Amino acid sequence: DYGDLESTVTMSKAPVSKPEKAKSSISKKATTSSSGYGNSTNFELISNDIMDKFNDIVKKFEENDFKKRIAGLKSLSSFIQEEEKLINKSKKFFQIIDVIVQWLKDNNTKVVTATQDIFSNIMPNIKKLIEKGAAQIVEALSSNVVSSNTMIKNCGEALMKKLVLNEELECSVFIQPMCHQILQGNTRA
Repeated sequence: DYGDLESTVTMSKAPVSKPEKAKSSISKKATTSSSGYGNSTNFELISNDIMDKFNDIVKKFEENDFKKRIAGLKSLSSFIQEEEKLINKSKKFFQIIDVIVQWLKDNNTKVVTATQDIFSNIMPNIKKLIEKGAAQIVEALSSNVVSSNTMIKNCGEALMKKLVLNEELECSVFIQPMCHQILQGNTRA
């Protein structure tokens, strides 16, 4: 005997009251936003000025003119060197990896070589982002390594070695993406 099924069904159709929303102590007009990698000890405040500056730099990458894209890469490099500590503590800057990967795969040789050069220079400054974006970076560099352009190929090989042999990075994060590229990626890689 399962009891009175009809009364159970009618009781479950009763309206459910919504819990009251907690009042936030943060003003809606706050001038800062915050982010962290889910670890409260890494909680860092990011001023709107810094985020606006970063967003302005990222907008430069939407340009079609390769000279403007290269200038954007140089601005990004300067920004990374100025804000290194903040960048490594906040996931809001992961877009840096997206931009680098995008331009490592670009069709313009000048953009790719400039990106390779800048990535080589900023690598020590964005260690945490590199570890988080290992799969994308390995894929992009693998495409560089198999390029028919010898300059892109040689620089891609040097970057891949620098990435894997870097003592400051957790190299184990590169094992799975590299195995995937070997097994599933371009057969020339």
